[in-house]
Amino acid sequence: MPASCFSSFPPIRAVAFDLDETLYDRDAAVRRLLAAWIPDITPELAAEFLERDGRGYSDRRALVGWLAEWLPPEQRSPDLEARFRGELPLFLQADPAARPVLESLTAQGCVMGILTNGRTDYQRAKLAASGLLPWFDPDKVLVTGELGWHKPDARAFGALATACGCGREEILYVGDHLQNDIIGGKAAGLQTCWLRRRDPGAEHPDADYHIDCLSEILTIPALLPIGDGR
Repeated sequence: MPASCFSSFPPIRAVAFDLDETLYDRDAAVRRLLAAWIPDITPELAAEFLERDGRGYSDRRALVGWLAEWLPPEQRSPDLEARFRGELPLFLQADPAARPVLESLTAQGCVMGILTNGRTDYQRAKLAASGLLPWFDPDKVLVTGELGWHKPDARAFGALATACGCGREEILYVGDHLQNDIIGGKAAGLQTCWLRRRDPGAEHPDADYHIDCLSEILTIPALLPIGDGR
């Protein structure tokens, strides 16, 4: 849904996505990992872990230190943080709406891109596990660990625009994180779409569009077929 009049936006030539909590539900993947590590984990303990996890932005060492207290002794090790990174992709499932959305946007002629914060190996492993790579050209998948600039830095979004071969105002950037994706993307000159996976119904002035599920992207009027004026 739009934040303001649709007619004020340039036509969209490219759609780029954040990865975590956007193309897949990260909390759900973490819950599956926890259930595999701790088969008798309670819903309360899993919820506490997710709160401490902070959607992946909390102190990792402190988090795995807390988690180690709940693991059987034989599973506790100094490399628990690396083990978490290595195994989380195994429990990742793409958002059910992701494939239909990507197929539809590709059929409409949209350039498709990804800009995700994080370590190169970790983010690329998660993207590969999602099964969504076929919809993205390799040179349009940007991981900030490779770029050296991390969202919300405008240089990261500038690199995305260069990769997509579009003007910044012609790119719709879809993400869940207000500061990194929406405020950062808007400040860099992109159109922004806030996926409110954890905040349904909320609004923010830097979001040009607000959606509660990925499939709602296809209702955005500025996503015109190539032959209709783009």
